[in-house]
Amino acid sequence: MARHTLPQDPARGTERRGEPRVAVAFPASIRDGHLHCSGRAVDASEHGVLIQLNEPLLWEVGEATITLRLPASEPWEVRATVVRADAGDGGRPRLALRMTEQRPAPRPRRRSPSRREVESLAELGTRAYELALIDPAAEIPDPLGRALIALCGGVPPEPQTARELLVAIDRRADAYSPDQPR
Repeated sequence: MARHTLPQDPARGTERRGEPRVAVAFPASIRDGHLHCSGRAVDASEHGVLIQLNEPLLWEVGEATITLRLPASEPWEVRATVVRADAGDGGRPRLALRMTEQRPAPRPRRRSPSRREVESLAELGTRAYELALIDPAAEIPDPLGRALIALCGGVPPEPQTARELLVAIDRRADAYSPDQPR
């Protein structure tokens, strides 16, 4: 797959990411030995995730285990390295993490989302992200395709696979920032 480069925002400097990023909204936590902190994933790509924590982080994190609680999969534990820490909405800490290359896909519990489950950009991003993690070549379920058409104002892009769907969402969400309300 060709890598999609996000548009540059002069206020933020040059965008260095080479993977499509999508808004997501699902519970996540970070653990380093006996230390644990919970939060929500607010942004994700194939190899990274941005987690907004519910409370201050009381230790310095380098590498840790993250648990992602995707809506249609069993909890997914992945080793990751912190690449950035900053303050997000309301000053709550956020961690940008890069997941290890060698990792199993999440184990699905059910496949197709309902229309209700993909009504917002973050919900559509969450389900598309999960589908791409499980099987990047998977066909796009009808509810996700219809939600993308609605997001595009009735002018549908034509993604054929889960990975292509992530790119299409990323391109439509060019004004998205994890600091903006959804």
